[in-house]
Amino acid sequence: MTDKKPIDPHDVDAAFLIPYYRNLSFIIAEKIKNTSITPMQITFIAHFLGFLSGFFFYLAEYRYLVIGVIVIFLSNLLDFLDGSLARIRKERTRLGGFTDYLGDAFKWTAMFLGITLGVYKNTNDIRFLILGFLATTSYILARLAYEVYLRYFSEVADDIIKTQKAKNKIITQFFYDGQQLLPLIMIAALINKLNWLLILFGIGYLFYEGMLSLETFGVNLK
Repeated sequence: MTDKKPIDPHDVDAAFLIPYYRNLSFIIAEKIKNTSITPMQITFIAHFLGFLSGFFFYLAEYRYLVIGVIVIFLSNLLDFLDGSLARIRKERTRLGGFTDYLGDAFKWTAMFLGITLGVYKNTNDIRFLILGFLATTSYILARLAYEVYLRYFSEVADDIIKTQKAKNKIITQFFYDGQQLLPLIMIAALINKLNWLLILFGIGYLFYEGMLSLETFGVNLK
């Protein structure tokens, strides 16, 4: 019997996508639960594929963009699979969670960097280097702020975040997370408009993060 934890729409980063990845990952986890494959091995493969997708985006030719989309999809699926397998086997550990989180930060940095350098290579426009830098740093700082917030305001953070998630049905954190970024990256790559993506993330992302974070940190902590 699968130890399948019910998926709470207010307990995930993008309720409209998470259940599909999670349910598929449970199906695969059931198939491999009696093998020698470990959740940690899957975690490392997932993050390696994330780094690899950044390399394909850097190459910037359309065929490599398509490959990058496939690789990033597999990386995301494996990112769910490690947790599902750990749940089924009851092997969830703090080390596994830490490794997964840290790897995600490096993986997304590599993808943003690959996209930025690939767009710059195609356009030779230094403005895209600046936009890529803004997108990457704002994403990293937002994730860091979120973790620090959970740690140092633990007595109020859960209730405030639950309220914030209930107000935002699609973006259910006060920062864009992987499940919001992935569809945008995949669509932009498939239509060969990653330059548009950098404009969106470099300008809109920074503005949105600032406003939503101020609301969460300021208004709710008065």
